[in-house]
Amino acid sequence: MMVWHALGLDHHNCFYSTSDLKQWVLQGIKAHGSLFLSTLWGIWKSRNKFIFEARNIPVWDTVYSIFSLANIFQRNSAPVRAVREPLLVQWEPPSGDTLALNIDGSVRGNKAGFGGLVRNNVGKWQLGFFGHLGEKDILFAELTAILRGLHICWEKDFKNVQCWSDSQTTVNLILMDVSHFHLFANLVKEIRGLLNRDWVVSINHKVCESNMCADFLAKKGAEETSSFCILQDPPDEMLALLSADALGIFYTRF
Repeated sequence: MMVWHALGLDHHNCFYSTSDLKQWVLQGIKAHGSLFLSTLWGIWKSRNKFIFEARNIPVWDTVYSIFSLANIFQRNSAPVRAVREPLLVQWEPPSGDTLALNIDGSVRGNKAGFGGLVRNNVGKWQLGFFGHLGEKDILFAELTAILRGLHICWEKDFKNVQCWSDSQTTVNLILMDVSHFHLFANLVKEIRGLLNRDWVVSINHKVCESNMCADFLAKKGAEETSSFCILQDPPDEMLALLSADALGIFYTRF
């Protein structure tokens, strides 16, 4: 799982949830070409070395060997699809006394959820939240995450907030004109009402690889049954993600 994360190949919500192996492989090849095939081979080799030789191969050694193999494939195959040049991205902390509200929505199978967290300028956890939505679509989940996150920040008297979403569609819907007949017009209206209150707040877009902690909580919301839960302390399972963000660890994006 860490290898897929490091390569940025698992950012789609359905990556781990599909039960059709053949379809999963075909979709992976279509989306990522030789890099996907090289990743399967690299993980298989590292697994065999661990099982048969008792050698625990570091994640980044595996990642490096995958890149090398993918480049060999690319150089020696017909120019059907170029391997995209990877970009390094990271969570960017806010400046001064501004707080960062990272939010996300998730749909896993027929279960939707949302989640988010608030951190200060050194990445210190202030609070987190998640919730289950039932059978809803991803746009509804993303909008609900923003609405809930802004409500919490206002109630906690956090008056200088930057809200970050990895959904450009959601951000555009809030910041641009939207028809009164839009399916989620009321949600958008409620979010705009919060934005117009007496505080310093902004809605911004960031790529999903820099939004890993919110992604974790959104998926937790989709899997849990609670409609809304506020976390005073982070779950143990996400401590590594929080530390990585606070340390400025980079993730790979293609």
